[in-house]
Amino acid sequence: SYIATMRTTPSYSSGSSCTSTQALVYGSGGGQLATITEMNTRIAELANNQLVAGNCVSITFPAQTILLDGATLDIPSFYSSAAGNPEITVPFTITGTGTEASRTKLDANLQSQILITDQPTSISNIDFVEGSSDDGGAIDTFASLTVTNSRFEGNIASDAGGAIHHMSEGGSSLSVISSTFIDNMSSYGGGAIYAESNATISLSTFTGNVSGFEGFGGAISSSDNLSVLDSTFTSNESEYSGGAIEADDSLFVSGSTFTSNLSASADGGAIDADEGARIYNSSFVNNTA
Repeated sequence: SYIATMRTTPSYSSGSSCTSTQALVYGSGGGQLATITEMNTRIAELANNQLVAGNCVSITFPAQTILLDGATLDIPSFYSSAAGNPEITVPFTITGTGTEASRTKLDANLQSQILITDQPTSISNIDFVEGSSDDGGAIDTFASLTVTNSRFEGNIASDAGGAIHHMSEGGSSLSVISSTFIDNMSSYGGGAIYAESNATISLSTFTGNVSGFEGFGGAISSSDNLSVLDSTFTSNESEYSGGAIEADDSLFVSGSTFTSNLSASADGGAIDADEGARIYNSSFVNNTA
């Protein structure tokens, strides 16, 4: 184990204010949207000159398994109803319902990606299962993304980010809080998460994620600032560097545990950090390179 100076425990919270919110509800009742395709149609209508700056959109899913049948939930660019129809930012909140054992499950059955979003998006209480794409088997985005109390299992990317692929645009960031990543896979980088933005991972668990073929970072691959707080990494694997984490830029790790992670043919059974790492109050057991 590696032990160093104590650090003040951070606050794990995020959010944005909205002057008004357009609520979309998935379901079969009156006024509800019965399929992902219907949801996309309504979102596209809102995106085409129906909202103004300060508006937000909320999407609520019921506590059931929702089969996507090849569809992808698509949140595009938005254009205001103001003069000249300028492009605007419209924050989205996507919320599942139910307890962890029986909450919302979005299941793509390896037929499609689950979510692509061009807007700042906050997600909570949803299971993302068996999404498949080139980048981001479950989620692909350039915008700021916050994921809380969610689970990603069996998602696959033929390129980068088995579960989440996050590119940086205009200072966007990634925050993952109290979430679980199990058996996700990519071929190039980030078996669970690939981030080219400032990213903070907290109170989360990564188990059995793989970045194979020419892969870096069995659980996480990052090319910008990465902070990992109070998280657990077990039995993740990369073909090349970083069985659990591969970091090209600054890396901060605190209160985390790394057990039985593997870099099959290069460096860093647990962590490969090109710019060095600050590691505090964390343990490393049976990692192999």
